[in-house]
Amino acid sequence: MTEQIRVVLADDHPLILSGIRQSLSEASDILILGEAGDTNQALEICEAEHPDVLVLDLSMPGPSSTEVVRRLGETSPETRVLVLTAHSDETHVRQMMRAGVTGYLVKDEAPENIATAVQAVARGTLWISRTVAANVKRHLGAPEGDLHGLTRRERQVLVRLSQGMDNASIAADLNLSEQTVRNYVSEIYSRLDLKSRAEAIVWARERQVHDF
Repeated sequence: MTEQIRVVLADDHPLILSGIRQSLSEASDILILGEAGDTNQALEICEAEHPDVLVLDLSMPGPSSTEVVRRLGETSPETRVLVLTAHSDETHVRQMMRAGVTGYLVKDEAPENIATAVQAVARGTLWISRTVAANVKRHLGAPEGDLHGLTRRERQVLVRLSQGMDNASIAADLNLSEQTVRNYVSEIYSRLDLKSRAEAIVWARERQVHDF
C-alpha cells in the first residue's frame, strides 16, 4: 500500500476550504489531518501533527504567511508548504519563494491540479503554476537563449534544477559529488543574479533551457 501524504489545509473561506477538501479527497494517497481558518490555528496543527504538506492561503487572519513558513522551518522542518492563492503577481510569488515554500498554485487552476501539486510538493519537487511562472518577469528580460555565459556543465545542472531534481539526484545523474553540484548551483545563482533555487527553476523554465 502506498504511504499516504499527510496534509493540513488552511483557508479562511469555508466554501473554498470545502472545494479543496473535495478535490484532495479523490486522491487515495492523500490524508487530510486537519483544517485551519487562520494562520495561528494552522501553526498549532502543524506543530502538533507534523504533516507532509501544508496547503496555505496567503490572505488569512493571524501571523503572515512568510512568518508561518519561517516558524515551520524551525518547529516542523519536514512540513513543506504549498501556497494556494488568488495572487499571481510577481511581488507575492517572489516573497513566498524566498520565504521557502515548495509550491505556488493559483486558485483558478483546474481542481485536479491541486492533488497533483500536493503530490509533487510532498516529494520535494517544486510546483509552480504556469500562470505564476508567466508573471515572474524580473529576471526574464534577456532574449531567449541568452544564458549569461554559463558553461556546459552549469547549463546541465540548471536543466536538472528546472526538472525539480535535488542536489543528490543531480550529482548521481551527472556523476559528480554533491559538493561539486552545490558549487555549480552557487555559480549559477551568481551569474544569473538569482537568490534561490525557486528563482533558478522559474528562470530556466521560462527560457525553456535544454541540455546539450
